[in-house]
Amino acid sequence: MSLSQKESFFLKIKEANYFWILISLILSLFSHVLRAHRWKYLLEPIGYKTSFWHRYHAMMVGYIMNLTIARVGEASRAGMLYKTNKVPFAKSFGTIVAERAVDVLMLGIVFVVAILLRFNDFIVLKKQLIDDNFSKQSSASNFFSWILIALLILFAVGIVILVMNKKLRNKIKELILHLKDGVLSIFKSKNPLPFIFYSLCIWILYVGFFAISLYALPEIASKIPVGGMLLTFIGGTIGIIFIQGGIGAYPIIVGAILTFYAFPDSHSIEPDPAAYALGNIIWVSQTLLMIIMGLISLFYFSKNFKTKTNESS
Repeated sequence: MSLSQKESFFLKIKEANYFWILISLILSLFSHVLRAHRWKYLLEPIGYKTSFWHRYHAMMVGYIMNLTIARVGEASRAGMLYKTNKVPFAKSFGTIVAERAVDVLMLGIVFVVAILLRFNDFIVLKKQLIDDNFSKQSSASNFFSWILIALLILFAVGIVILVMNKKLRNKIKELILHLKDGVLSIFKSKNPLPFIFYSLCIWILYVGFFAISLYALPEIASKIPVGGMLLTFIGGTIGIIFIQGGIGAYPIIVGAILTFYAFPDSHSIEPDPAAYALGNIIWVSQTLLMIIMGLISLFYFSKNFKTKTNESS
């Protein structure tokens, strides 16, 4: 990024209308609340009634843990619920896996709608952002090939250990059975309609807070069609899924797609400073929200269990 581009980048961050970012943060927080509420519809079929606040705090701690170590948040979320409500780890983890399956389905629906609205744009963006980049990164593909080989070797070693160790084999079998109970809880719910309703609401809020946040820079928002907004949302979401917390990737992907629509004359995958600034504003604001709310939930847990420890001693 040249000096003039850097100046433009910081100028756009300064000029942004943060009122819309505040509204997007409120909608984002509400989506977390709904997700915590929806969780009970997966836990009740496997025989566990839990407090809303226990579910909410466990979920927010999980989010902040995901920012430190990739995918460890789901495990810590299940662990927190075991501490508060004694829900077996494997069973609650299974319900989280079921949640993630629903998330994949909902993301798929958003993707299909985006493709139907902007198929030609998707083809061009795919070529610019994925095909052309991967063709230039043969060393990266070789690196991932070695990782895959190492994982296969570890898997083979694990199978040998399981065959030789009966006690460990029985524990793994019990863990899998509990995990299966949690995963299949989605089909055992006595209230499937509320679960579906809340799932739709959560994803409407996800798309909604992203769309609203674009108005922080109205000169960009005014040029983004609905289908383009959905493609940008999907691109950012994929960045978060594959790169820990979306660090670095989210602003670049979002900025590149916004540039495609708002600055079509650029003919480059390098994000325009204004689009890159908006991608950073969205990512930083949402990440700060998760960090702040996650720290509050972490404080709740530390205070709660410190009190219990003192009472039992």
